[in-house]
Amino acid sequence: MVKQTDVLSIGFLVIFIGVLIILIGSIYQLFRGMGRGDGDGEKSPSRNVKFSFFGLIGPFLFGFGNDKRLFAFTLFMALAIGIILMAVWLLFLRGKFI
Repeated sequence: MVKQTDVLSIGFLVIFIGVLIILIGSIYQLFRGMGRGDGDGEKSPSRNVKFSFFGLIGPFLFGFGNDKRLFAFTLFMALAIGIILMAVWLLFLRGKFI
């Protein structure tokens, strides 16, 4: 039987890893853009950064982004993951909560 503290620990670990990935990606993007001058002799980070994000608060799905194609892809992935998790929950756990 899975204890509530185990589930909470897994949730906090997933959130921590997500924040860590965002920070690493931001730092990587900052340093990747260095060294590309924009013509006036100074080095500036890349200005063509695309992002998209979807999250879930209770039963409500929300998202934002600055690129339509990436936004649509992220929406598709979020819905696909949600459907897969729902199917696993219904098929293997028979609708029971952990």
